[in-house]
Amino acid sequence: MENQYDSSIRPLVNTLVSGLSSSNLLPSSLDWDDLVSAAIRYARSDDFGGDDWKEPLSLLIEGYESSANLTELGRVVARRLVLGMLTNRLRTSRKFKESADLPKVEKPIFILGLPRTGSTLLHELLDVHPGLQTPKLWQADSVPEENWSDWLRIFKSFLRTKLVDVISPGFKSIHRLGALLPHECVTIQGLSFRSMQFHAIHRVDAYHEWLSACDWRPAYLWHERYLKILASENPGKRWLLKAPGHMLGISALRKQYPDAKFIQLHRRPSEVIPSMASLYASLRSGSSNKVDFEELGKSLVEEWRVGLTRVLDLRGSDSMVDQSCLDIDYQEMTGDPLMVVEKIAEFLELPLDPDTRFKMREYLMRNRKGKHGNHRYSPEFFGLSVEGIDTAFADYIKAYNLNH
Repeated sequence: MENQYDSSIRPLVNTLVSGLSSSNLLPSSLDWDDLVSAAIRYARSDDFGGDDWKEPLSLLIEGYESSANLTELGRVVARRLVLGMLTNRLRTSRKFKESADLPKVEKPIFILGLPRTGSTLLHELLDVHPGLQTPKLWQADSVPEENWSDWLRIFKSFLRTKLVDVISPGFKSIHRLGALLPHECVTIQGLSFRSMQFHAIHRVDAYHEWLSACDWRPAYLWHERYLKILASENPGKRWLLKAPGHMLGISALRKQYPDAKFIQLHRRPSEVIPSMASLYASLRSGSSNKVDFEELGKSLVEEWRVGLTRVLDLRGSDSMVDQSCLDIDYQEMTGDPLMVVEKIAEFLELPLDPDTRFKMREYLMRNRKGKHGNHRYSPEFFGLSVEGIDTAFADYIKAYNLNH
């Protein structure tokens, strides 16, 4: 199969970036001391609020240098990603310590499940509800200051989405980004450097292996702190959150938010994993000329098998967690999303007035599937087969009767 992840414009971008980097106009250093000192300078603070970020950052840097096979553009992207996380951690630590009487995060709602199960559609559709709030991309990128500088943050997030379009053509046909759109929690989890986002964008083997067995408690400690800061503008609204990566840290999440409710979306993994591999491939190809597509497919099968198994085990061993979950099939979600919203509203005890229903119908009319082009992928391109994926996820398929 032809490599659809190649881009005719990417060599030109790499050449331009290399020239800017060599003249130090666009730094690409991934040196620990340089990254940390730059973050302290940008944030005007050296108080990280703890050391939980140090071990994963060291493993990330190791991965960037050993397994990621980064181009010069890839090094710039990796540097901007890490530097942004470090700077945002410093600013969040400062704002949290300076803020008094921050609102509690009560009864948050988490959308769980594999990617490509209709979770983005549901996240954006429920965001229409006046009683719910979601973190927007620009807010997740950089904690707001609630002054004029936030307009600059919105603009920077907008530029980031356009950069993704340039270096990873076709990405928006898989997953759309928008500065003002609801965003997954992957960036907020990055405050503790515990996020699937890093391995999605670059192949960082040492870090990825550590993430599969790490302590997720710091991720949710910082997650709650961040939401408290964001909620200062709308303290009366419930948080609506999503990230497939929440499944890896589900036990820590539950302990941090004991009153949380969960909406778990279900779809047969063989319909999901190749699509996710295509998304990762699109991202990684923007930073590397040596993407191992078969390794990527194998890695994703194991990553999501572990995540789904952790949720399955927790729900099976804790009846309180299981009662806090509402299961939605992908065919329900795509077949009649408004009916699904009615079911969710009843489960969450959320009122649904005529105006909210009307706005949700409008949203669905504006956001039809395929608006940004069709997404093409082949399991075989990633060394995968339907039978092999079904075998890996046999317990999950049986538990939720996903043989259809």
